[in-house]
Amino acid sequence: MTNTMDKALAIFTFSPVQSFISEARRAEDLFNGSAILSRLAYAAAEAIGQQNLIYPLSISPDDMPNKLVAELNMDEAEQTLQKAEDALIGEWRKIAANARQRANLDSDAVWMSIWQRQVIQRPPWQVFWVFVPRSADYTADYREASRLLDGVKHARLFEQSEEEGAKDSLSGQRSALHTQNTSPKCYWKEMAKKGHISASRLKPEGKERLDGIALVKRFAELKQNRQFPSTSTVAGWDFYQLADDKAPSALQAHKQALDGLGLYRARKEDAIFPYDLDLLFEETLTPERMKDSYNKTFTAEQLKPARQTLRGLYKALGDTRPSPYYAILLLDGDGVGVKLDDMQGSSKKGRAFHEAFSRALADFAGKTAKEIVLEKKGGFLIYNGGDDVLLFASLQNAIPLAVKLTGAYKKAQEGVVHATLSGAVLFAHHLSPLSRVLADLRSAEQYAKSVKADDWGNKDMLCVALSKRGDEPLRARSSPDQLAKFDSNWVEPFRKGRLAGGLPYMLKDDLRIAESLEPQAVQALVTYRFKRQAAPDFGEEAATLADQWVKWVEDIRNKLETTDPGRTAIEEGVNWLVIARFLAQGGRE
Repeated sequence: MTNTMDKALAIFTFSPVQSFISEARRAEDLFNGSAILSRLAYAAAEAIGQQNLIYPLSISPDDMPNKLVAELNMDEAEQTLQKAEDALIGEWRKIAANARQRANLDSDAVWMSIWQRQVIQRPPWQVFWVFVPRSADYTADYREASRLLDGVKHARLFEQSEEEGAKDSLSGQRSALHTQNTSPKCYWKEMAKKGHISASRLKPEGKERLDGIALVKRFAELKQNRQFPSTSTVAGWDFYQLADDKAPSALQAHKQALDGLGLYRARKEDAIFPYDLDLLFEETLTPERMKDSYNKTFTAEQLKPARQTLRGLYKALGDTRPSPYYAILLLDGDGVGVKLDDMQGSSKKGRAFHEAFSRALADFAGKTAKEIVLEKKGGFLIYNGGDDVLLFASLQNAIPLAVKLTGAYKKAQEGVVHATLSGAVLFAHHLSPLSRVLADLRSAEQYAKSVKADDWGNKDMLCVALSKRGDEPLRARSSPDQLAKFDSNWVEPFRKGRLAGGLPYMLKDDLRIAESLEPQAVQALVTYRFKRQAAPDFGEEAATLADQWVKWVEDIRNKLETTDPGRTAIEEGVNWLVIARFLAQGGRE
């Protein structure tokens, strides 16, 4: 039997994470940023040794958390953790060197000095690790290690480097790469003309300027030569699936028209339609947009055949057009720290709980990638760290995917601990700046997490937000269970015209006086409005929906911690109807 006194409990982590991922102007930046983080964590985990890991129990180069917990021999702990830090930095330099080679850009001494400073001498990574002697109480050991880690994070100071001149397009904070006698804008204008750099990789005319970190993100290729789909492709996904199923001849006619334009094929693996799905939007087929998106010069007359075949495709589908909106989902395990801090019992039970918890997270991550978030079902996985998930989804698949993921997370932890997943689903226009979309997504996640938690830190809450261009996001919260039949109960009646589109707004006006009414009067008012806005043959069903809506609003109210939960719950209940109407219209007004 191993003597725990000869062992050490170690925690290893690194940052930044969220800011590194969110510095993105394209979906590919987001995907590559997440992939880089996983590769760095994997390199550190390999150096520590999988056999020593408590969390995660299994490792993969593609989906890794940025925090590792391990049990090490006490006399080897410091050396092993330093080896893990060196492995992480070494992997970063390897990824950076490969990206620079793929980019194959002009460089000189000035360019190299910027690159060396940003990527090699002062890389973005702050690595933290601690270890404590193992005792008979695993829970106490873990708490002490966590306390020490927090102290190290707050005490360590990092020298800030001076970044002069024009800044890069992703962060807006670091000097853009350039050469001695060329301004950053002129430099990147020239680089965009290079034959091996497509417009999908770099915007023309110097509209994008990259620093060393952004260059690594933009040109790294880590996952089997896979290019992540654009936001336009995700937005157009439901339409593409419909076209392939219902109008394949018209779709092929449009493909053939595009073939004559000599455009970059962003989806080479798809023999049916190998182009970015932005070419299913008529507004893309203009001289201005083609120059901006594809760095190709066309006259309106040259684009006319492709516009005609696209209109033919719309007509073949009953004048259906692709939705200009897509969804991005961010889900995070509730109260993970609370659960680990409250590990009870002996050393064996404490570690056993941690290992079982880790195993459940691994099971959930595996199910997420292999069974739930699938491209053929409109899901595009960006990051899958076990207790947190980031993904894109097509408009109609987003809420069902969120519900499936929250359910799978609960099920994976059954028998270990009661655990829930909370977070946000944000609907955004495919041409909205990704930086704004990510900021709105984080805000929506925080809004979801601002509700009451149980003793284990569980909140079990989803926030769905609708971010229309130029408007503040409209937000509504609900437990995932209430959304299991969202499409059939709420979207379908609007889609089939059984509920009038004006219902949410009329109901909102009606309920301005609700706070002064008794519950029975509110119920009567809601029932009246639902029935008045229902089709003649939908009156009974509308009354049933009115009853469900009132109960739903009460469920929302019970979870809120605002000063006026009743009014907030009513507003969010109305917003749920607005979101249902929006989905019923396919994101089109």
